[in-house]
Amino acid sequence: MKLSRIKPGGSAVIKSNNAPGAHGKRLLDMGFVPGAKVTVIRRAPFGDPVVVTLFGYTIGLRMSDADMIETEISEEQRHI
Repeated sequence: MKLSRIKPGGSAVIKSNNAPGAHGKRLLDMGFVPGAKVTVIRRAPFGDPVVVTLFGYTIGLRMSDADMIETEISEEQRHI
């Protein structure tokens, strides 16, 4: 599931970052690495940006960037 599809309050584990080139490296440098847990906090009224927490930081991310991050729903979210 893409990070852009997770609803506010939902958590997931990053599987892959599919952004190309320098753009992908920038996302990796920000912490969007495989195995990292990410939680969606909120979305702007029209969906862009999406605000997430990652490694204790709050990050605003463009929807187009969130579309390039593949996630897997975390175990705790599957049981809700």
